[in-house]
Amino acid sequence: MRLLLLFFLLYFVYEPLTTLFVYLPPMLAVASWKIYKARRLRYKLLWGAYLVLFEMDHSLPPLSTVLAVLGVGWVIKRLEVFLNCKICLLIVNVTLFYALFATIIFLFHMLFNTGFYLNPWLLGLYVILDLGILLLYEI
Repeated sequence: MRLLLLFFLLYFVYEPLTTLFVYLPPMLAVASWKIYKARRLRYKLLWGAYLVLFEMDHSLPPLSTVLAVLGVGWVIKRLEVFLNCKICLLIVNVTLFYALFATIIFLFHMLFNTGFYLNPWLLGLYVILDLGILLLYEI
């Protein structure tokens, strides 16, 4: 029940606020980390639904966040063998997610002329805020 209340607040309260206030972090890297660390399929599906809802609400290219999550998950799974540091994995997850996300958006723009622009300063702010949220929550 608590999980459903959390996702109700996330989907229907916080996500529309990220559309109105551009400086609120969309918590995409948090969703990426939660998808990677979730043991149950329903948690992965709920966080994945948040990513798809965010894409639809912000008119992003289809499956751009899902591709970034899959790429980050693949890299983190390989790095976890070498790095035994949870903080290091969190930092790599957040920075790599937003780097892959920006690259995917740029490629979609170049291939299909979508006209979607990502402000690099705003992406940097999202990295810092998502990293802060994950470090406070996970440590």
